[in-house]
Amino acid sequence: GLLGQPEKIHHTGHIDTFAKRTSNNCFIFFHHLNLIIFLFQKFTDTGACMNNSEKLFDKSEITALCQNLVRIKTVNPPGNEKALINYCKGYLSDSGAELIEVPLSEGRSSLLAIWKGKPGGKQILFVGHADTVSPGDTGSWTYDPFSADLVDGVIYGRGIADMKGGTATAMAALTQLKDIDPDNTFILAVTADEEDGCTGAESLLAEEYGLDPN
Repeated sequence: GLLGQPEKIHHTGHIDTFAKRTSNNCFIFFHHLNLIIFLFQKFTDTGACMNNSEKLFDKSEITALCQNLVRIKTVNPPGNEKALINYCKGYLSDSGAELIEVPLSEGRSSLLAIWKGKPGGKQILFVGHADTVSPGDTGSWTYDPFSADLVDGVIYGRGIADMKGGTATAMAALTQLKDIDPDNTFILAVTADEEDGCTGAESLLAEEYGLDPN
């Protein structure tokens, strides 16, 4: 397959989102950096240089990235995730990752971003999804669910918690791999249709993409 045949894929990040539902409309997501930094320390040779997220990550950049993702409407149905995937591809275009867009249906697709490690290394997979549930009655929202307003350090919008905040954080953090040259392969999957069948995730398991579900 594309990534060879590793012994095991190490799943982390929001692997539970295939079942998770949330009614929250705001989310502070920077704590996800702690998990990502831990994984970089465990699976790369970065060591102590990864200890201080303040020096590594521009929070204003991550905030803006999250806001931009929220402003792209991907309510499922119908999804329309391709617009968000195109934005992610643009953001990651200079990240050193191999970008593979996986079509699902008209206007819908998923993305694999792959930072290849050395032969024999592990695969570390981060999973996010592009679609959201409906915002319901928008008149009951204090702020427009697709405006991603930043108020007192909190972003309000549909999909902040589930899961554009986590996806934005993973995207921003994984771009650090461009300058690390890791032994292991890091993969970010941004899938379509998580909220209604997970068919986008299933499409990534095609043999040609080299992901081993075991």
